[in-house]
Amino acid sequence: MQQEVKLLIKLQAVDLEVKHIQDKKEEGPRGLRHLEKKAKEQEEELKAVLEKQEELKQKKKEKETELEDEIARLKKSQGKLMAVKTNREYQALLKEIEEIKKANRKREDEIVAVMEDMERLEKEIKEKQEELSKIREEINIEKGKLDSLFQKYDKELAKFEGNRKTMVKDIPEELLKRYDFLRSKRNGLAVVGVLNAVCLGCHMNIPPQLYNELLKEKKMIYCPSCQRIIYYQDVPKAANEKG
Repeated sequence: MQQEVKLLIKLQAVDLEVKHIQDKKEEGPRGLRHLEKKAKEQEEELKAVLEKQEELKQKKKEKETELEDEIARLKKSQGKLMAVKTNREYQALLKEIEEIKKANRKREDEIVAVMEDMERLEKEIKEKQEELSKIREEINIEKGKLDSLFQKYDKELAKFEGNRKTMVKDIPEELLKRYDFLRSKRNGLAVVGVLNAVCLGCHMNIPPQLYNELLKEKKMIYCPSCQRIIYYQDVPKAANEKG
């Protein structure tokens, strides 16, 4: 095998490791993003419930003010009973008092209903606050894990990138440019083996004449189908015996 091809194979192994680590770094925060989305949804739900709570507080206050005003009105009407002079006026006043009492009983029922709604809402708020607190705690734990993991990844990347800088010094500039171009267009695989006259990158057959050239290992050969740099991949003896 050509020395330059050997160097490219080693370089590609390093580049694939780097890509693998970078992919893991990108995938790592997925769980964190899910938790942050969950927390945001919970915050919005909690906000809506808190707004509802304020509405109920205001409604209760308005009903209580109405009730206080009507109680004062009732006392005033009851005070007039002793001052009326005709039976007709007396009956009219009694009717008015009864209507006020009836309306007040309804207001009292409405206030009780609002208070029951507020009690249910208070329970819901507590549950949502506890759930939000739990999610935030999970977020902090996940961030801690990611920080530790990313430190590990960064150390590995620094090591591989250091190795790469050393390796590329021995590779001709034009060949390195072509390798990097192919790597960017072929999902990281710029150099692939050929087994039984088949390119292991695109799985297309290599023409006989080109395959013979490849076996000689005297010059750089490219797959006519996928344009990758190709080399003859020898099959270990044990593999031949199995097949």
